[in-house]
Amino acid sequence: MLNRNDPKALRWLLGAQIASFRHDAGLSLAQLRELTGVSRAKLGTMETGRFGQNADDVALILEACGAPKDDITRLSTMARRIGGRSWWAKYADVLPDWFTLYAGLEGLAESLFTMELWAMPGILQTEAYARAVTGSTSLVRPDHVERFARFRTERSARLTDAANPLRLDVVLAETAFRVQVGGPDVMAAQFDHVLDLIDSGGVSVQILLPEAGARPVGAGQLTLLRFDDGFEAAYTELIDGASYVSAPAKARAYRWAADEIQRVALTPEESLKQIRAWRKRM
Repeated sequence: MLNRNDPKALRWLLGAQIASFRHDAGLSLAQLRELTGVSRAKLGTMETGRFGQNADDVALILEACGAPKDDITRLSTMARRIGGRSWWAKYADVLPDWFTLYAGLEGLAESLFTMELWAMPGILQTEAYARAVTGSTSLVRPDHVERFARFRTERSARLTDAANPLRLDVVLAETAFRVQVGGPDVMAAQFDHVLDLIDSGGVSVQILLPEAGARPVGAGQLTLLRFDDGFEAAYTELIDGASYVSAPAKARAYRWAADEIQRVALTPEESLKQIRAWRKRM
């Protein structure tokens, strides 16, 4: 079983769920302070996950919010196990700070939905494809390309981890298969890699054709992470940063968008047939 521990991501995830219970209870930070005696500043940092959350404080806050006992136990236990070294720490010097939280959350997630329009998602890339696509951008230093490519392939190991696999559902625009990255040999190997992952049973790929018409997500990139307790968060990438959505009501809107995208895309069976046809013509 691969170690995907990440204290930063665990703090964020715990904080997001504390905030969710507080909002569901209709309590402001000031009101929660009155109920618990925990300072407003500390409550705020617990919800953002900027600092460690004490298990006893977590239980006290959740009890004040009327959270079910099972959730209090689950989140208090999460607080107790926060610590250690992040799985991506050896790549910290080549990763942008804004991406490290996502790397941690992806490692903790049970399943993942992602949509991309222009290239293969990082988690699906072969090392050669990752090296070529990374080397083509000025956002990554030339001397960091090799290690960044290795980081991307290490991410993908979760997809075939028998003890703790990551379920992946992907919607890709036709362009992602058409854009030439690294030459014919690199593209052929990338196609074969995607086909092997589909055959493994843990990855589903759907192709979005232009004929499908307008999409509910105009930006072209969307990721939804679902965790083993059912909590879901949305992630969208910017040029030099990222946006995270954890409030359940807002995350549900992203889930609706993902469902709509999957509805208008080719089915997994149709998509597999199309990918195989493209591969034969290479």
